[in-house]
Amino acid sequence: MTLHDFNLLNEYDRKATVFTDGRFLDIQQNENEYIIFYMIDGFFTELVYDRDMQEIIEVRSSNYFPSSN
Repeated sequence: MTLHDFNLLNEYDRKATVFTDGRFLDIQQNENEYIIFYMIDGFFTELVYDRDMQEIIEVRSSNYFPSSN
């Protein structure tokens, strides 16, 4: 799967693809969110999990692994 193909999926299918095909890389947390990083076929995805809402609120994707600041 390419990054372009991934981005064409609806949000539900992007989440499912991350869980079935993604390789876990890292997790970061801030005050109210976890950001979970995965790699799929050479591109990177981030799942943003809201701790208060207890759900994934965003799926991001990129060709580059984000740097932590």
